Amino acid sequence: MLGWLIAAVVVVVVVVVVAAVLYALTRKEEPPPPPPSGQESGAGGDGGEKAVGCVKEPCPPAPPPVEYELVELVEVVTQDKEKWVKGAAMDTADTTVITESVERKDKDGSNFKQYVNLDRDMEGQDKRHPEYGREISLRARVRQKDGKTDKLAGVTVSFSHKRTDGPNRSNPGGSDPDVWKGSGLTDDQKEGFGSKNGSATTSAQTDAKGWTGHVNFFLSAYGGDQFEIKAELAPGTPGATGAQPVKTKANYVVWRKFWYQMTYADGYNPPQPTKAEEAYAEVFAEMVKANEKKFKEEDFPDDLKERTFLKEYMLKDGGANKIVANVGDGSNIDEFKTNDKLKMTTEKEYPVKVNMIVCEYQCDVAGPSTLEVYPLKSNGQEITLTDGSGGPIVSKPALKKGAKLVVVGEWSTTESPWNKEGNITDVNIDINPSRASTLTVKVDLSKGTTGAPTPSVSNPVYVRLQVETAESFLGWAADAGIVAVYRPTVAAGKQGSEEDFNDTAAHEFGHKWSQTPEPTEQPDSLEDHPLQYVGHGGSGSHCRKGATVAAGPVNWQNQNEKTPVPREGHCIMYHVYSSKCKHKFCKTCKPYLQLQDMSSL
Repeated sequence: MLGWLIAAVVVVVVVVVVAAVLYALTRKEEPPPPPPSGQESGAGGDGGEKAVGCVKEPCPPAPPPVEYELVELVEVVTQDKEKWVKGAAMDTADTTVITESVERKDKDGSNFKQYVNLDRDMEGQDKRHPEYGREISLRARVRQKDGKTDKLAGVTVSFSHKRTDGPNRSNPGGSDPDVWKGSGLTDDQKEGFGSKNGSATTSAQTDAKGWTGHVNFFLSAYGGDQFEIKAELAPGTPGATGAQPVKTKANYVVWRKFWYQMTYADGYNPPQPTKAEEAYAEVFAEMVKANEKKFKEEDFPDDLKERTFLKEYMLKDGGANKIVANVGDGSNIDEFKTNDKLKMTTEKEYPVKVNMIVCEYQCDVAGPSTLEVYPLKSNGQEITLTDGSGGPIVSKPALKKGAKLVVVGEWSTTESPWNKEGNITDVNIDINPSRASTLTVKVDLSKGTTGAPTPSVSNPVYVRLQVETAESFLGWAADAGIVAVYRPTVAAGKQGSEEDFNDTAAHEFGHKWSQTPEPTEQPDSLEDHPLQYVGHGGSGSHCRKGATVAAGPVNWQNQNEKTPVPREGHCIMYHVYSSKCKHKFCKTCKPYLQLQDMSSL
């Protein structure tokens, strides 16, 4: 009986369980009961159910956006590899990406000089100069404020620039003449991102390490223009609101640069033209001494030895009995271009270089004197040649390469009609060291084989004479370089003094840089130079700033017009020595130099 009862209970239990299971599988889902007052469904309160997709704990809030900060603006240069540039911009703290550096050192105040006339690859790309050329390259770097590095890619960085105009970049007004056309700098003379005359702003995105690609900026062509390059997070970038660090700036100023070799006679010690260097610094051009070369008499071919080294009295009234070096046109200047012992050396690191030949005299061949007849009353008598054609200097030997001193030399015992009875040659001509004029020569017919009788007061012998002459200058811009005169014994401030030598050096370099430009030859955006003139006592084109002229009509562009001669000019580009010279380029000339190309000679 007990066994039957147990079996019956088991059966009942099984039936109930099966029925419950079938009911659970077949009934419809009913909505959960409403939560108690003050509780939301799925909020995790007592008795409430969890939201779909949540397990036990509440859903976390959405993560905050990653915020960024700009930490570096770095100048870069690609040589054999990419390197960062120490100086104008920031030093990089991330040397895992850019491992090596080069350094800028040339500064003008707080700005670093950019020499826009030089090719940055003049020594090859592996020695690329970041400070040469108008183009500079920059990169910026960002980091996550949370210290992580997982989301550095794709951040936008904005780049902009601010220009501060260099001096003399607008018309001066007042009594100074206008030099600028209305539009100012034109086309390729302007600055910009990506190209000359490019955009005022640009942007770049970061890579997975937080670095932007290269952003290239081209400076203007105007000397003295200053540029501040700035980088910042683009608006809307998390972390970009509020003030951003001002340290992410780079500062540059437009300059030009050229070099010179000082070439001079051994034993002669000219000064370095530091005042000329200062005059060029005022127009943002760096004039740098590269090297020296000294020459001796034996460096010249035989024909030019005595034409280069002469007694001073041969070239100057009251000159001394000392030997001086002369370099001049028609004589020996070509030796400084073709003679390996004398010509300028060339180096890749000095791509724009000028040979500055410094000497005590620069006397050019001036052609034959006027052919005249002179009475000779004794042998050894001095006669002063007519100051007509040719120049005012007669030297022995003549300065002209390969020439005899005497062009025409004849004697006769009668003056008129002329009846040539014999020849006069160089052997019959001498120079008295104490002569009063450089046109004075001494004639002695007893020398050589003239066959002439001995002249006397009662029986003079008539001399028909024409000789080679020369003319003295203080400087010259020649194909072989420039010539600048310095005379150590001259009083301060006078012609040939150290002060005047500096003016001459700056002046002749100015001619090398096409100063003072003739009409239509000036840089774009500038008017014809309003004070420029040719002729009127000068050779080449010059500036008459501050000079006075005689009354009357003047054709300043007629190089054959000799008068009126301007007097006492103020500018270094005035055509001759002036006691009124200000030892600098005048305000009118400066913009022409600040825009002059200077990339080649």
